[in-house]
Amino acid sequence: MCWNTLVKYVEAIRPIIQVVAIAAGAVAALMGLSTYRQSVRLEKVKWMKELYEKFYERSELKSARDVLDGDDKQKISEMVNTEGVYRLLKRF
Repeated sequence: MCWNTLVKYVEAIRPIIQVVAIAAGAVAALMGLSTYRQSVRLEKVKWMKELYEKFYERSELKSARDVLDGDDKQKISEMVNTEGVYRLLKRF
């Protein structure tokens, strides 16, 4: 097979190669997006687990848990207003 024949053959199938390359790129992009979304979901779950552990397993936050789990909305409002949200979150 001479060089000219090979060049003609490649030129003939060039559109097919381009379509396959575009399709492969699209599939790779979708797979990357899916992997990214799974990774983000996993990080959210880890973050929620850490918050749960910090809030429910630390004994020094028991008083805050008792107030927030209770039905006394006045007491919750007082706690948020006096402590401030930032200071409450800083305990974590």
